[in-house]
Amino acid sequence: MPAVLDTLTTLTAVLPANVDITPNDSGLPGIAALRTVVGAVMTIGLILSVLALIVSAVVWGFGSNSSNPHLASR
Repeated sequence: MPAVLDTLTTLTAVLPANVDITPNDSGLPGIAALRTVVGAVMTIGLILSVLALIVSAVVWGFGSNSSNPHLASR
């Protein structure tokens, strides 16, 4: 058992090393174009989700004000 504790104490002394790794943006060709495409897709997704929220609020409002429970519960 003491050998296991000695091994664990040496491992904990070795493990927290100071590692400095910086991201490399120029490592892959086309990474800037990929970042632009992903940003555009995320923007389109955000716009479509807000549009869907607005449409669902309008349909819910029409269903509630027209006393149509089937339309209001969608």
